[in-house]
Amino acid sequence: MRVPMIAGNWKMNTTVNEAVKLVGDLRIQLDAVNNVDKVVCPPFISLTAVKETLKGSSIKTGRPEHVLRREGRVYR
Repeated sequence: MRVPMIAGNWKMNTTVNEAVKLVGDLRIQLDAVNNVDKVVCPPFISLTAVKETLKGSSIKTGRPEHVLRREGRVYR
């Protein structure tokens, strides 16, 4: 049976310290949620600090997708 997944992505709307506080608060609540895979995708500049904050947690980290657009085309 597939396990549902909940993912959150907040782009560039936080500083590193704000991102760490946010996931610290999320961890308190989300570690109690079972039978669901949980993922946060912080801004690239916060990724290392967020991963460290979530070490040992049930919450995983993902990375944001960076896409270069030129003349309506997407380059990866």
